[in-house]
Amino acid sequence: MKRKTFVLLLTSLCISTAFSQNERGFSPSFRLGSHTGLLIPHRVAMQHLPEAPTRGIEANMEFGGREHMPWSKMYNHPVPGVGLYASSLGNDKVLGYGIGIYPYLLIPHIRTQKFNLYSGWGWGVGYVTRHWHRTDNYKNIVTGSRINIYINIKLMAEWQITPRWAFFGYSAFNHFSNSNIAQPNLGINSPTLGAGISWRRHPKVLP
Repeated sequence: MKRKTFVLLLTSLCISTAFSQNERGFSPSFRLGSHTGLLIPHRVAMQHLPEAPTRGIEANMEFGGREHMPWSKMYNHPVPGVGLYASSLGNDKVLGYGIGIYPYLLIPHIRTQKFNLYSGWGWGVGYVTRHWHRTDNYKNIVTGSRINIYINIKLMAEWQITPRWAFFGYSAFNHFSNSNIAQPNLGINSPTLGAGISWRRHPKVLP
């Protein structure tokens, strides 16, 4: 029951954030990127786990059209969005793959017609394909459940190529943890570097 409640709360947060925008002024944009990184063995007991780089993809949908709102002007026009993250975890046999679905907010630090610099902050529902089992997967000492919290923090630079198309590069920190719902729970920490392209429905116009 405890686990079901945990999953329900996280799923509700993702859905409500993603669809809280109404149709008035709706101006979506889409991102698709790929990344590579590594698994951080942040405990001595995890030294046996990293065997290969982490590799994966990330797809995002962002919700524009709120630049005229007072709260948007106050905070330099942050951009809400929802993302899908899928990646290997550095050891396919023991750790499997990780998937995250999460709402997030991009905070602009530099905003021009040709270049943007954002920090991104998001969290949502995570899923790992391999978890600890006392006989079948006893070497996995980092997560005791398939369902987890997924956290994504990134710094992203974006260069506008045309009014609708842009290229972006980013560094990110990714974290999977079940918040001690099940043991073990050392957590999965993976820094990544990535790049991709984005497309917006309406040409970019600075507020």
